[in-house]
Amino acid sequence: MRLNPITFAWNDDSRPDIGFGAEDVFKIEPLLTFKNDKGEIEGVQYAQISTVLVNAVKEQQSQIETQKKAILDLREQLRIQQLRTDLLLKAFCKKTPAGEFCGAPKK
Repeated sequence: MRLNPITFAWNDDSRPDIGFGAEDVFKIEPLLTFKNDKGEIEGVQYAQISTVLVNAVKEQQSQIETQKKAILDLREQLRIQQLRTDLLLKAFCKKTPAGEFCGAPKK
């Protein structure tokens, strides 16, 4: 979430490209960058980003599975609540057929 793609031009031929700022990547994960002979951050090891991405996808999938289960549980709770509401309404309308929730025409 902290990586933001940027557009840039390569130093050697000014060719436009898209990627990540090496300094920004270094702040997040230094192992995904490399340095020049002077020890300055020079670039991003893009091949290694796929390894990090796999773990991020796994984490997301785990969250999705947890959310799916929560949704199914909520649906079941809603189904039970609807059954209870229907039973209560049926009992109410049996005692009070002219009630506004019982389908009696309004006067």
